[in-house]
Amino acid sequence: MISQKIKFSNSKTAAVFSAVWAGIEISLSPILSTVKFPLRGFVLSLFAVVILVAAGKFVNKKGSLLSIGIACATLKFALTGHFSIAAVFAVILQGLIAELIIIPGRTSKIRAVLTGTVILSYTYIHGLLLQTLYFGKSIFDVYGKFLSFITGSDDENLLIYLLYFLSVVYFICGAFAGYAGFNLSEKIKKQLQINE
Repeated sequence: MISQKIKFSNSKTAAVFSAVWAGIEISLSPILSTVKFPLRGFVLSLFAVVILVAAGKFVNKKGSLLSIGIACATLKFALTGHFSIAAVFAVILQGLIAELIIIPGRTSKIRAVLTGTVILSYTYIHGLLLQTLYFGKSIFDVYGKFLSFITGSDDENLLIYLLYFLSVVYFICGAFAGYAGFNLSEKIKKQLQINE
């Protein structure tokens, strides 16, 4: 009887976090696409980190964070009818990364920050790989020429500096998102204890 109650509670909690994540993906992704925002994956990944880290505090069963990622991808596809293998893969992989790092029900600040940095680092690499697959290596020549045009500099290493800078930005923002998710989970937990 007790184990059934825990199982139901865990499933309900996972469903709530899945629905929130899917809601953000469904509402924010088209807006960012419409305004041609260049770092759409970056923004969506920040929300994913906050949700997954916060969820890690409340789910108490192994596999729950991965199931949240799978449910989010499924809901997004079912409600929009838009299927992008790259987006589905990214969401599920983010859930898997969180699953491998976070201990369900016992999220620590260190694990929360680590989850954020790994997910955002993956997002950065994912973006570079997809651009290379879609456009070939020549896309980096185009970026290099564009940077040279904007800055007026002939430095051939300018693109490398920019890519390095962006990787650091992703890493740091991932750490902050993980920390924010941890703080959010603490606030939710305190609020739930007050309301009991």
